[in-house]
Amino acid sequence: MAIERKCARVRPPQRAIPLTGALSKDETRAKLARLNKRRKKLLSEATPSPCQSVPPRPRTGELPKAIATVLSEASQPMHISDIQAAVERLLGRPIEYRYIKARLSEGTLLRHPSFERTARGYYHLI
Repeated sequence: MAIERKCARVRPPQRAIPLTGALSKDETRAKLARLNKRRKKLLSEATPSPCQSVPPRPRTGELPKAIATVLSEASQPMHISDIQAAVERLLGRPIEYRYIKARLSEGTLLRHPSFERTARGYYHLI
């Protein structure tokens, strides 16, 4: 019994396309110059690293403690945006609004709440 083997076809070498003078054309040179200029502009506007554009998440327990510290120093209820600004000053780095809002909401819904919502967007420490 003969075994039939399939051999890969070997393609004949293709002729190289001569590029002599292709990059020396004025139109191509102008297009490359515009592309390079746009590339440099985009690179200058870009952030150094994509990871630096997103602030790190707060560590567990860090945010509720910071919010409690800020609200304990306040003499009256504070708005969420004011709480956020004070927490950012306290921690020394930006904190996303959604994290502050989530912790405040969570703190009001506990069995023993630590924050009280006095009006829409205003909270104080219990």
